[in-house]
Amino acid sequence: KLVSQIDVLWFKDEVPKYGFEVEHSTKMITGLQRLCQLKPLSAKLFIIASSKDFYLFEKYINTDPYFKYKTDFRFREYKQLENFFKAVSEFSAINDTFLK
Repeated sequence: KLVSQIDVLWFKDEVPKYGFEVEHSTKMITGLQRLCQLKPLSAKLFIIASSKDFYLFEKYINTDPYFKYKTDFRFREYKQLENFFKAVSEFSAINDTFLK
């Protein structure tokens, strides 16, 4: 049930490979709890939040049970997500034009 509440899941061969929790108005700890449910599937786990919330991520990721999976979690700032989206969009447009 918790997995169905994860903000974004990317699948490969019907298995979640990436999980993203965007933490803007909810508590980061609940996002970590939801993402932790994907650990048996070896998914890469992302918390997307404001740079000012990185200290919370560091605080929680070093507590039980999250510290055991610390290397599987990644913190990304909103600006990093925006840059990623722009780069992928540009590549997709160039790719579509080139391959036509």
